[in-house]
Amino acid sequence: MNATTAPLAGIAAGAGDAEAVLDGFIAWSAGRGMPLYPAQEEAVLALVSGEHVVLSTPTGTGKSLVAAAAHLAALAEGAAASTPRRSRRS
Repeated sequence: MNATTAPLAGIAAGAGDAEAVLDGFIAWSAGRGMPLYPAQEEAVLALVSGEHVVLSTPTGTGKSLVAAAAHLAALAEGAAASTPRRSRRS
């Protein structure tokens, strides 16, 4: 399996640094017919470098793909979960 056909979590497991995570994510998304727009690539680079990102772009410009990259960055850093969880109220 290569980066274009591997599951997203598999890319995180094989990545050693921010550049490898970025390259793996770019290859993964392009291999699925979703090449990154410049704003997406800039945001993903910031995320895998450990920076916080606020992405304000029009509907349909790939914010969800950037969110997937945030999960990948968290997995690459060894996080078990990368989103807040809501507590259930009785």
